[in-house]
Amino acid sequence: MNPQALIIEDHFELGNIFADLLEMMGIQAEVVRDGKLAAQRLSEIVPEMVLLDMHLPHVSGQQLLHQIRADERLNDTKVLVMTADT
Repeated sequence: MNPQALIIEDHFELGNIFADLLEMMGIQAEVVRDGKLAAQRLSEIVPEMVLLDMHLPHVSGQQLLHQIRADERLNDTKVLVMTADT
């Protein structure tokens, strides 16, 4: 089975670019564009990595990061935090 990445990014084009890049590297990628849906999905799967936007609708990236770090199932999940903030 290929490695799995969950891309949590509300910007449509960026999410697709990240997914395409990861898939070219042989990594199975899934894009979720809403913080609430991402929280639900994280309760269902254990991805090897998460690409996490900080600015999301409904649940912030910061809240999701806290959820990820509090969930023992996700202890080995690598998280790459992304933001357009300067």
